[in-house]
Amino acid sequence: MALSKRTACDHLRYFAPGRTASIRLCDLYEKPILHPMTTTRPLLYALLWLLPHMSGAQQLQTGAHMTIPEGSAVYVNGNVHIQESFSVSGTLFLTGNLTDHSGMNAVGGRVVFGGQGGVQVISGEASTCLDHMEILPGASVHIDAQKRLTVHGLLTNHNGPDGLLLGSAAGSTASLIHYSDQVYASVQRYVPGSEDIMYLLSSPVLEQPIKTEFCSGDDLFFRWFEEAQTWVNIDQEFIYPTFTIANDGADYFLTGHAYMVRYKVTDPDEHIRVFSGLLHQGTISYTLSRKAIHLDQYPGYNMMGNPYPSAIDWSASEGWGGKEHLENDAPIHYKSAWIWNNDIKNFAVINPAAKTAGHNETPPYIPAMQGFWVQAAPGTDNEVITMDDRVRVHSDIPWHKEDVSDSLPGSVMSIVVTAIDKPWRDEVLVEFDHPLDGGASKMFSPWPGSPQLYVLHNEQPYSIRFVRNMDEPTTIQLGFTAGTYGEFSLSASHGKQVARKIVIEDKKSGKTITLPHEEPYPFTGGPDDDPQRFTIHLIR
Repeated sequence: MALSKRTACDHLRYFAPGRTASIRLCDLYEKPILHPMTTTRPLLYALLWLLPHMSGAQQLQTGAHMTIPEGSAVYVNGNVHIQESFSVSGTLFLTGNLTDHSGMNAVGGRVVFGGQGGVQVISGEASTCLDHMEILPGASVHIDAQKRLTVHGLLTNHNGPDGLLLGSAAGSTASLIHYSDQVYASVQRYVPGSEDIMYLLSSPVLEQPIKTEFCSGDDLFFRWFEEAQTWVNIDQEFIYPTFTIANDGADYFLTGHAYMVRYKVTDPDEHIRVFSGLLHQGTISYTLSRKAIHLDQYPGYNMMGNPYPSAIDWSASEGWGGKEHLENDAPIHYKSAWIWNNDIKNFAVINPAAKTAGHNETPPYIPAMQGFWVQAAPGTDNEVITMDDRVRVHSDIPWHKEDVSDSLPGSVMSIVVTAIDKPWRDEVLVEFDHPLDGGASKMFSPWPGSPQLYVLHNEQPYSIRFVRNMDEPTTIQLGFTAGTYGEFSLSASHGKQVARKIVIEDKKSGKTITLPHEEPYPFTGGPDDDPQRFTIHLIR
């Protein structure tokens, strides 16, 4: 029987009970393998039928389609690099890194990480889907900050929070969708530090302590208390409401809730905060509050948090429960949620009925560890809203947004106000030929000086306005609040089906401007301006 030790890549065809597969092995095998050109090939086939696995590769790189059949196992004492399609119905056991650029798919199979004493990294440009994943005792697996991993079946981590880490960097955060309970992990979150940056932060793990990882020194940490319409500082323990009262007596992140934070840091390493513990999974419940009196500015506004280590889809048709308890001016599937966009110092609204990809640069996905607002309807105090794994999606959004196409659907008009020499802006959308009336309500920014733009209809301010008939209305009343004295500009764009000239009348200056055929309209504004100084005329 001839033996050989190979150093060049070659294809080895191996057999398992009832199956065959072709793989490409690279670099040096730990053990000699049978040369495929020997006259003893029938004996080799017989041996491989008896053995349930093939072992010995230090590196494995797929240059063509590869399948590990059911009942078979491939042991790789090194790295696996996937460039082409790779499916696993058997078992892939590796001690090195897994890099997937093509979209690995495991159907009924297992991927086992068994490196001892080192870190094994899951990376690659593609989304990787596994049926079962196991991290053996002594192994540690890190999911790269740009990686999206789904484990449909059993995810087992034998090493507690140190055995599984989800990475995060300035531009991206690892995304994990899983369906197993009792999975421990450490989850990183990159949080920029600056005095003018506030974030709404939630925890992907159970009972994450707040101090000292998430609040120490000059950090600011607040809880919204709907009953008193106030933010409560974590150090507030002598004035009602205390933080203990506002946080239901807990000194940790409440599941499904969010907190407003500000971190002032200069060391890049300090931008990374780490959640450590039992990952949230399955059904998560949030109890709504509607205790504020009706004269308060924000009665019924609740700050929820994404509890999963992946993004969630507010517009998902399945997986949400209790949305009927939210603001009552829209059908159940069209309730709104609001996300703070710190870059423009304004809220973006998500409404499943909207035709556009995103208002204020925000798609209908809420990032991992991101807070968001909902409004409980009158009479819904202590009602419950739920979400489950069906709302989870992979969407690598830095905090509140991702790239949203500049193109608009044919029957939609966008109007934007921008503060000159500042990145602050706001947007309203008008969607014609819509099956619904109403729209998505405006949530006003608390940031001093941030311009506010909205459409008024029946004295109700909207960020997104639904209009049934393309021919009506002929005028739209814009609401505008400057916040502070400054220079601003108005611009407008629309889809091809809005075959109407857009004319903006400025009652304060007496000017009439046609958009978008002219340059954006510059103007001066201040807090004492009439909020209804602008009227839009739509002319055939």
